[in-house]
Amino acid sequence: MKTEIDFTLPFTLMGFGLFFIIPLIFIQLKFVSVPFLLCSTLFLFFSISGFYKMESIEITNTSLVKRNFLGLIKSERTLSKLISLNIKFTDMDLPSNPLNVLKLLLSDSDKYLKSHMISIFFNDNFKI
Repeated sequence: MKTEIDFTLPFTLMGFGLFFIIPLIFIQLKFVSVPFLLCSTLFLFFSISGFYKMESIEITNTSLVKRNFLGLIKSERTLSKLISLNIKFTDMDLPSNPLNVLKLLLSDSDKYLKSHMISIFFNDNFKI
């Protein structure tokens, strides 16, 4: 069984990153100034976070494979080393949450704001 990559959250994070690069386009800033460094750092942070969240998980008979960065980073664990599974419900539907912009763009935004966080623990202190 293999999950498909959901591009909604990664593209939203990269959109937030573009929000910080727009001032650099319209305002002439020096390359060593504080606003330039701040905007470029935030742009890189959100863009890399968006690419990292492009992930898929594949479960075969004996292993669990997680791929990030569209498959560039791969971590594989055997299911025989599985210790425990923790499922926690998260409700991020708060007025101060920046992901509330998804409510304007999507009809099924509750899928992203109210979800289950699953933590899988293995013998070798690895957690997915």
